[in-house]
Amino acid sequence: MTRSSLRWPVFWALVAASAAVSAQNKCIATGQMGGQAFSLTYCEVAYYEGSQGITIWFSSTPITPEERDFFQTSSSADRFRKGRSMVQVGFCPGGGSAVLSPKAAKSVEIGFKHATVLSLGPQDQWVLEPVSDKQIKIESLTGELKRGGTLSGKITGAIAGQKPAFSWDLQFDLALPQRAAGAGPGC
Repeated sequence: MTRSSLRWPVFWALVAASAAVSAQNKCIATGQMGGQAFSLTYCEVAYYEGSQGITIWFSSTPITPEERDFFQTSSSADRFRKGRSMVQVGFCPGGGSAVLSPKAAKSVEIGFKHATVLSLGPQDQWVLEPVSDKQIKIESLTGELKRGGTLSGKITGAIAGQKPAFSWDLQFDLALPQRAAGAGPGC
């Protein structure tokens, strides 16, 4: 193969790599967990195709490629909590359907872990139903629920009467992985 014939495959490989880098997930999660303020700017998403469920992991520290790969196949970030604050939210953005809808979304499981505070109180995880529960609001959801699709939205809420306080404002713009997770929220 001549030198010039090798340039085109290298060129297209570089274009593909730069496109993958530019499709990074964007998010911001702020609020209080167990009375401790948090602001998390790193995130990943897992897509459980079997039930059209989504799990989003918000983190205070960068997520490594190895952590991302494990999370995208398992929908679990629990083994990576040491030394980082995180919020993990799993839900059915279309209520079991591939069509996203803030009004149809159901079964939101939200959990909190703090980097330095081991006990956030008597409870740090809840399952909430946005249609009937005033403690959570799915303000917006857009995108395509499929491998390689997108998911953008905003979820806010607070646990009423909980001391210490738990409240959240989760905003995300995510590229769904090309591979489906082997587990996730059951819709």
